[in-house]
Amino acid sequence: MNGAAPAAFADAGPAPERLEIVRTADRLTAVAEAWHGLWCEAGALIFQSPHWIGAWWRTLPDRERRKLMIVLAWQGERLVAVLPLATCRRRGLRLLEWAAKDHT
Repeated sequence: MNGAAPAAFADAGPAPERLEIVRTADRLTAVAEAWHGLWCEAGALIFQSPHWIGAWWRTLPDRERRKLMIVLAWQGERLVAVLPLATCRRRGLRLLEWAAKDHT
């Protein structure tokens, strides 16, 4: 390695000004519009949309074992990245996993 940033990261732009962790359904609803705009701009899959994640959270049968942990990166008032995660309690352990993964 020569220490240079990979091309994919070289054009990534400035680092986010702040990170936020969404932990409630109310906050998920509040950021849905900004997330939807980013989702459309990125050409992402339906499974990465705020509507899909919100529907998953509302209909999850074992929600008492889970907590939202959706990471948002903001530059000013502009949402620039989303990492949709959730924690799950399993056999006494708390695991961090993708929100709305295919077998939840």
